[in-house]
Amino acid sequence: MAAALCYAVFGLSTGSLLAHKLYAGASRIYWNENTFTIEVEHALLWHDVETAITTRRDERFSFDLGEAVSVPLMKEYILDRFILEVDGKYQPLTWVGMVFTDDKINVMFQAKLDTPPIRLLILDGLMTDVFDKHQNEVTVEANGKKWVHTLTRKDVEIKIDLLD
Repeated sequence: MAAALCYAVFGLSTGSLLAHKLYAGASRIYWNENTFTIEVEHALLWHDVETAITTRRDERFSFDLGEAVSVPLMKEYILDRFILEVDGKYQPLTWVGMVFTDDKINVMFQAKLDTPPIRLLILDGLMTDVFDKHQNEVTVEANGKKWVHTLTRKDVEIKIDLLD
């Protein structure tokens, strides 16, 4: 399911991405009413992730270092820059996994809730801390509705009332 969602979520211009004229990613936040979880998926270019983590750590990072090294550093990088609040409270995210597809990496997290969410606050600074022109298209789906926002270095916050 997650891999199929990534292809749908990462619907940006592949030509631009391959030419690398645009630093771009996509995030999908989905309220799953059947499991009472918020599912979060990020689709990013893996070499951009390597550059971002290397820059932030001031030490070479590569997914070639192996899963034991790369997964904890990847989780740390994302969780330090992607914050989710549900109904005014910080919501910790649980690691689900990551999948490589060609030049992209899809990273999945989830959060188990006791009640359906009413309001979301999303702070998404992924990659914008390193790449000035990075854009992240964030899609939120809940209650049969969809919200889409494009975030940049200057605009990293989304507030959504799921009942509107």
